[in-house]
Amino acid sequence: MNARTGAALLAIVVGLALMVFGALGSKGSLPGTLKPPPPVPVVTGALAPIDPTKGIGKSTGEKTEGEKELENLPAAKDDVFASEYGDRGKHEVTVTISANGRSAYLISWRGGKSEKGITASLSRTRTIVGGSPTVQVLGQAAAPASRITCSITVDGVKKVNQVASGTWSVVSCLG
Repeated sequence: MNARTGAALLAIVVGLALMVFGALGSKGSLPGTLKPPPPVPVVTGALAPIDPTKGIGKSTGEKTEGEKELENLPAAKDDVFASEYGDRGKHEVTVTISANGRSAYLISWRGGKSEKGITASLSRTRTIVGGSPTVQVLGQAAAPASRITCSITVDGVKKVNQVASGTWSVVSCLG
């Protein structure tokens, strides 16, 4: 390499270094990209304690329109199936629970009937009038069982199928 080539390479390296330094600035980042951190809000006054009888919002003592409507729905107080959707006709509903050992179960049907017990497997069919949901099923595998399933079939169509694994595992179906 001759002197001219060496000088040219040195000039290129120094030029590139100056360009990078100029672009990044003295703090090592592009100018304008570093922004100061946002200010930390500081609370100077004390907050009033929450009155547990009134909650967080201000209460006027009058009931809201929603609260008045709920009072007018007698089923809303007693029936967990007070709201419904879908076809409100008659439906044949089948619940199946199975486990690879003993399991505890609770079945709550639309209309207020419920049943509970201990079994390895069972199938129950009822005619329910109303929309969905028609039934709620809870099951828990009892030791040494390690797998439990529940399913709900409505008018011949399987709507829900849930599986839980592990000793004392819990399965829930709503449909």
